[in-house]
Amino acid sequence: MPAPTSASRRNAILSVADKTGLVEFGAHLSRNDWNLFGSDGTVGALAEAEIPANHVSTLVAQAELPGIDAANLPRELLASVLAGLIQADTEPCVDLVCVNLRSLVLPKTLESEETFVDVGGIAMLAAAAKMRKIVVCDPGQYEAVGTWLELGQPSEALMLNYLGQTALQYIGDYSHSGLGQG
Repeated sequence: MPAPTSASRRNAILSVADKTGLVEFGAHLSRNDWNLFGSDGTVGALAEAEIPANHVSTLVAQAELPGIDAANLPRELLASVLAGLIQADTEPCVDLVCVNLRSLVLPKTLESEETFVDVGGIAMLAAAAKMRKIVVCDPGQYEAVGTWLELGQPSEALMLNYLGQTALQYIGDYSHSGLGQG
C-alpha cells in the first residue's frame, strides 16, 4: 500500500550512492512536509538518523521488495515520476528526484573488474529532467535546493532548467566515462 500523500505533502525519491549530506537533506525535506522514498541503502541511512522514509516500492503499490535499488527499479516507478502529467488522479506524483550514480567499475577480484551501469538511476534522472521535476544529482546541490524550496521556489523555470541541464550533463559525463574516454 502506498504511503499516504496529500496535497500539502510532496513526494521525493532519494536513491544515492554518495551518502554525503544525505541525512541533512532528508531531514530538511522531512521537516518541510515531504514524503521521502528511497532505495534500500538510502532508506537505511535515513532510518539510522530517525528520518522517516519509505521504500520506493511503496510508490507502485507493491509489497516491500528487498534488494531493489536504483539500478533495478520497476518501470512503474518511472511512471510515478511522470504521473503529474499522465495519471495524477491514480498514482502519487513524484516532485523531486535525488539520484547520484554508482561507480561504473566495481572491483570483482584482484585479477578482473566488473562493469556496472546504473541504468535505473540514469532513467530516473533523465525522466525527471525531461518532465521538469526537481532533479538533484550532486550532494553539493542539497543546501541550495533546500533553501530554494524554503523560499517558495522563486524563479522556478530558471531553477528547474538549471537542475535539469545539470542532471543531463551528469548523465553524459557518467556515460562518457564508461566508454573508457573519461
